[in-house]
Amino acid sequence: MLVACLGACHTDATAVTDGPVVLGTSNPATVSRRPGGVATNVARTLAALEVPVLLAGLVGDDGPGAELRRTLEDEGVDITALRTGPGATAGYTALVDGDGRLVVGIADMDRSEALDASWVEAVLPTVERADLWVVDANLSADGLAAVVAAAGDRPVLADPVSVTKAGRLVPHLGAVAAVFPDRGELEALGGRGDPVETAGGLARGCGATVVATLGRDGIVVADPDPALHPAIEPDRVVDPTGAGDAFLAGWVAGLAGLGDPIRLGLALGSLVVESVGTVPSGIDRARVDERVARAGH
Repeated sequence: MLVACLGACHTDATAVTDGPVVLGTSNPATVSRRPGGVATNVARTLAALEVPVLLAGLVGDDGPGAELRRTLEDEGVDITALRTGPGATAGYTALVDGDGRLVVGIADMDRSEALDASWVEAVLPTVERADLWVVDANLSADGLAAVVAAAGDRPVLADPVSVTKAGRLVPHLGAVAAVFPDRGELEALGGRGDPVETAGGLARGCGATVVATLGRDGIVVADPDPALHPAIEPDRVVDPTGAGDAFLAGWVAGLAGLGDPIRLGLALGSLVVESVGTVPSGIDRARVDERVARAGH
């Protein structure tokens, strides 16, 4: 199976402080930089698991954009649909405290608005080779509409990205195979209330499978009847950024034949929080299988 990931490609910067964050002053921290964006995170994780994957996105014609292209190619991601445009590459900065809690995330993502219908038309000759598409809501409203229209019988898995951007997916929930919100995004799509009941109601209403990631509370899979699956406890929590993206990558890897989608997703979500970054450090199939087996799933 060839997977196409369509969406954001930017530089992630993560600052992990030595202890609690003290506002209004300088905080000692370790800062790391790497590729980011939901579509990019999923593509990188799939490549690490040796699932054939291509990334359709947009970077700037600057140093960070060139570095992103080199890194992704070195990791085995097909970047023939990763286009370069004039201007700066987008970026995301996360501040994480010493206990592994995200304090604030800052998104410089205006470039993502160029992921529009004309961009979809430009990358379509490449991505239409893929058997399954993963799309994130960093695409503009008309870009998402163009993806859904072009998919045909091909399954599309959608990630809302954020509470702010989740609304872009609402008109297309009846056309995608599955949607993967976190707790806040689930509320934006289906309303406040018990997440299990909310996921079930949303799935019954739109006809898509709803997979809601709830952090340490596990995940809800509604297809359409909802079921809660417990999380796999990590050894430690260093950086929670990217856990939802890792779960989505695991689900896709399962569809590609590597194992049970839920178990793979839970294992990858557990592994990614143990190190800084949005892709589990040193990930391979053996390590994922060990995490699944150790947890008794």
